Amino acid sequence: MDKFILVYIEKYLERRISGLKVKVEHTHRGGKKMNRMRMFLAGVMIITLLIGSTGCANGAPNEFSVEDGKNTIVMSLGDYDVTLSEFNLYLIQYLSMQQLDPNSLSAEQCASTLETVVSQMKLELVEYLLALSMTDLEVPQEDLDEVPTIAANYIEGYGADFLTGYGIDQASVEQLFTEQVYISALTDRAKEDMAKDYYEQYSEEYKDKTFHSVYYALFPSIEYDAEGNPKTDGEEEYITLSDEAMKEQKTKAEELQKRATKGEALEDLIEEYGISYCSGSQRNYNGAYDDALNKVIENMKEGDISEVIETDAGYMIVRMDNPNDTEYKEYVIDYAAKDTANNMITQMQTNWLQSSGYANVEADTDILKKIDVKKMCQYMKKNGIY
Repeated sequence: MDKFILVYIEKYLERRISGLKVKVEHTHRGGKKMNRMRMFLAGVMIITLLIGSTGCANGAPNEFSVEDGKNTIVMSLGDYDVTLSEFNLYLIQYLSMQQLDPNSLSAEQCASTLETVVSQMKLELVEYLLALSMTDLEVPQEDLDEVPTIAANYIEGYGADFLTGYGIDQASVEQLFTEQVYISALTDRAKEDMAKDYYEQYSEEYKDKTFHSVYYALFPSIEYDAEGNPKTDGEEEYITLSDEAMKEQKTKAEELQKRATKGEALEDLIEEYGISYCSGSQRNYNGAYDDALNKVIENMKEGDISEVIETDAGYMIVRMDNPNDTEYKEYVIDYAAKDTANNMITQMQTNWLQSSGYANVEADTDILKKIDVKKMCQYMKKNGIY
């Protein structure tokens, strides 16, 4: 992002529309999204590549047999029984991500870790059960087809003996990844549905706003270092130029403006005057800036070069590239809708859990007490799993 934009937004612009920050054009558009399942699998692959075959069989614990793991019920969500094998797999995943230090783990922290995993499992399994109940939910077959291979890679990475020692086999791992495929499909569907609703809302809210694209040259009112970064004092305030320096800035701005008006490109001029670090393109809505700049921009036509504008950020010359940037307006509405939907999905997941009737389901504490979290951490750290 142009450094001028960073400074100008922070000090002089109110870049929020109804409390929502608008991202500038540097955000990629039209890129294929990575859904939750693919992110999860990518994380698994990274872990597998990092730990490789690190001798995980050496001294592998033998806490539970696969038979015991699959026959021991930790908790039940209606007709769905959460087995010890499944719980241990969730726990291993959680520990891998958190990378807890076994040497500093207290008994209270171990108990808290188990409670956290129970809560996480309830939330995700309610999503999985909901996804299973939806007859019109589209679950990507390609993701389901990848599950056996990903599960095999996962087992190879963590070590079959280690996982088996906690009651986990290939089928257990495949079940976890299958659940993630369904959960991903459900959350993607929910976000898409919410985004459609918010799209209509933001379209109505922004219908009277006009967006523009400009290119600007700025002779700043603050000091910059050799790398083009704004300087600050001991109190983290920007260091402003002296009155004499500002007179020089104005003279330079007037010279540049005259040359631009005669046909020289602003892009070339900002390089010549050495102000590219705080100049460049900007897309926004009319009325987003301070009064002086707003007044000029709102009355410019395509191709117009402004006079020198005195702003709090410095002396500015603006070229209007598009006075009615409908493409960017559409992008802002679409982004706002999707961003709001993404932010709301956590609340939606909580609502699913609360309405399921399983929010207060408790795990079998006697079984959980048999799980030695510290020992699991010690083994995982010792064998390079994290």
